[in-house]
Parts: sequence; structure tokens; C-alpha cells
Amino acid sequence: MKKIIFILLAISLAVACTKDDDDKGKLKDENAAVQDEKGVVKDESGKILKKYFIKKGMVTYKTRSKSTSDDPLLGINTTDTEEGSIIRIFDKYGMDELETHVKTLTQTGFTMGQSVNDKEDKIYDYLFKDLTLYFQDYIGEIQTKMNLSKTKNVYLLTEAERKKQQKEVLAKANYKYSNEDFMGYKCDVWKSETDDGGYFKFWYYKGIMLKMESKNIVDQIGSLKMVTEYDITEASDIQFNVEIDRGKFKLASGFKVIENPMGDLMSSLGGGAGIGGISSLIGKGGGTGTLPDGGSNANMFEGIKLFNVESGKITYKTTNNYSDGSVKVEGSTTTARNFKNWGLLDIEEETGTIKEDGTDVQVHNMSKLENMTKYVVDFTDKVIHKSNELLVMSVASTSDKENAYKKVKEFYIKYKQGKVVGTEKVLGYDCEIIEYSDGGGFDKDAKIWLHKGLVLKSEKDYSKLKGKGKSVKVATKIEFNVKVDDAVFKLPDYKITN
Repeated sequence: MKKIIFILLAISLAVACTKDDDDKGKLKDENAAVQDEKGVVKDESGKILKKYFIKKGMVTYKTRSKSTSDDPLLGINTTDTEEGSIIRIFDKYGMDELETHVKTLTQTGFTMGQSVNDKEDKIYDYLFKDLTLYFQDYIGEIQTKMNLSKTKNVYLLTEAERKKQQKEVLAKANYKYSNEDFMGYKCDVWKSETDDGGYFKFWYYKGIMLKMESKNIVDQIGSLKMVTEYDITEASDIQFNVEIDRGKFKLASGFKVIENPMGDLMSSLGGGAGIGGISSLIGKGGGTGTLPDGGSNANMFEGIKLFNVESGKITYKTTNNYSDGSVKVEGSTTTARNFKNWGLLDIEEETGTIKEDGTDVQVHNMSKLENMTKYVVDFTDKVIHKSNELLVMSVASTSDKENAYKKVKEFYIKYKQGKVVGTEKVLGYDCEIIEYSDGGGFDKDAKIWLHKGLVLKSEKDYSKLKGKGKSVKVATKIEFNVKVDDAVFKLPDYKITN
């Protein structure tokens, strides 16, 4: 959760750092970036691109963290402690960069009625090269690729320009600025405090993150409470302007490649990796700042058709008969869905009674989408969880707003290893059937029936995930292009948390 939040903070910084009214410093050719004989990256006009304001170096970090998870309903109570190290090397003012992570994970506690003591070394790295960011998992042999070729403008800003605009963005995200010395370097420091007494804090020098720290961060999802007691990454050895082995800036071979849609989003906004360190963009850490929410960022979505249907009312029935390996679920629920503005205002409410291992459980769920902001209502704890919806962010990256709904299909195929496996009608409406991976692996464990960007039927096959059975959700009544009252989109008067 913290990773996702911090990714969005990094993007929002980057976007702000490219919004010059007079287009100062913009590339003549948005795809032009060349290497010159002096070992720097330049744009077409000859200006040097700089992620950092030091040409090359190597920084070694120590990491340590402790977190707890407690769910009295499921009998989960765990404590995770983690220690490790990070080695960062960079050249060409950070336009070539490699972060190698070595972690030792020790988990102790009481989990699902069993005592666990597990120790495992995990190795992965981040490589930034040719304006592309790669996450390389050496355990699973997976390589996640994020194309940032259209997000270079931030690297043409001077140090003063970037710092000025970052201060403006972070101030809006409730970060306070100060200066502190760290290992002899005068650092720019940003700190944000949470309502529950926790905080996030970051130290940067010349654009390079030297330390980040978060403490007492509470995440509550239903009956599950997760607390980060501390999470600290700090430099232990800093060597600037030393010789770097350029042979290390190469990709691992033979890995499964997945493309990450965040690259599309940043391309659409004109942003880039605006703050230092690859993990600042897509790694450990946290933050309370995010992209602007649906209300304050509505212009970005003007004219976008998430669905090729302007408005509608749909009733679904979900039939459950599965075991996910820990609990057996049976029974059915009903979902009422209302949408307008071509799908950019959309609300669903699910109700019913199911059985979990033979015990009746009342179901009451509600979620709302407004532009790219998603709200999930927790009726038990009377709280609303707010986040940014990745699918909508990806769809919004297109310049062909009239046909944006076609990118919904592309999202499942490109980013969820999906493929079209057939066609079928649902209540008379033609649908493409897309089989994709919903469980985070490569097994195709889910299907959707897609009509003009709208999912009219979905299926989850738990036998592909070491379980049994299926959950099927299908439309039982459809009304398109009808009047939908604004009142149906009102959420309960609960506290909203990011």
C-alpha cells in the first residue's frame, strides 16, 4: 500500500515539474534523447538531461523495518521484521542508474493458528536506462517494464527550478520543508504527519535520496489492522564522482516481461521521475500526497469515454461456490450499479447473505468511481477508503478521447496478461470474452465479458489458485442511456482515508 501511495506522490511531483507556461526547456522531439561522446544524455537541441545534479556515484544503504498485522476475526496476528541493504550506482547525471536490493526477512508470531519462523534472502533490482524503468525480480524471474520516453521534460529543469516546483507540490500535499545535515551533506528535507501520530520523512541531496523514514503508520482494512512501527532506509556509505563499472547497467536475460501502465499515465501528463532514486518512483517508502482527486482534476477527463454508453442502470447477481484454500464460500448477492458521464461517475452497491464455512455472513459493499478517484465504503468500521484507479488512469492516457473505452480491453490484455478467447451475448448485448490473470501470477484465473468498455459478466476460477470452484457475477437487468439521479451517487457520511 505504501509503495502505491509513494508512486503517485512521485508522479505528482514530476507532473508539476514540467508545467512551464512558456514551454521553457521542452524537447523539440519528445522521443529524442541521444548519448554524446562525453558520456551524457542530451536532447535534440543539445541540452543535457539530468535526473541528479551530480554526474556519477555509488551510495550504499541500510534498511530496517518492523510491522504488525492483526485480525481478530480471522485469528491473524503477525510481526514482520526486516533488515537488508541497497546499493545504488548511477552515471550520466542519473540517466543510467541501478539499485540492487538484498533483504533478509524474518517473520515471527501467530498466524492462522500456527507459529511461523521463516528467514529468506530476497534479491531484486531497479534499472533506469534509456528513459525506461525496469523492476527485475530474481526470485520469480520477472521483469516489469515502465516506458518513460515521453516524460523527459523534468530532466531539463535546472536544480533551482526543480526545487522550487517540488516545494510547491509538496506543500499542497501537506509536506513541510526544512534543511538538515546528514553525513556531512546539507539536505532538503520533507516531512508529512498523519492524523494518527505517524509521519513520513525524506532527505535529498542534489536530487538524490539519502534517507527516508516512516513511523507508526496505521492501515485499516475491515477487521485487519496493519501498523508500520518503523521503516527506515538510510545511506551508510556515499561516494560521489567515482569511477563506475558501466557493465552493470544491463538487463537480466530470460525473464518474463510485463509492461506497467504507470508509464502511459505519466506520458499523458507529461511527467517523469521528479525526485531522486529509482525506489523514490517505484520502491519502498510512503507518503500522503497523491495525484489530484477526481473533483480537482476533472479537466484531464473532459471528453473521455470510459464506456461507449453515456449512462445506465445495471443489476447483477453474483453466485459463489468456491474455496480459496482457507474458507469455503457459498451463496449469492445482488449488486445495483448506476453510472453516467460515459462511466466517469459510477457507483455499485452489493447486498445479500453468503455462507463462510457454513456460517451466515451479511454482505454490504459499496464502491464509487469519480474520474480516476475510487471510494470503497467499509460499513463495519464506518470509514471510506480513497485511492486512484489504475485502469482509469491508463485509459485517460489516450489522445483519442472518443474511443478511450477501447483501452479498457487493451489494459486487460497488456497489463494483466489477457487474451480474447471468444464472443458471447449477455442479455442480448455483444461481448468479447477476455481471459486474464487476476491473482498476480501468470495463470489465467479470471474472465470478463466486455461490452463497449463495460463488464457485463465476470468469472473467477479458484481452481487456478490452489482452491476450488468459481464465483460468477452476471448482469440480470440492463438499462442504457437512461436518466440517473445525482442522489444515487451520494456516499455515507463517514471519514475518508487515503
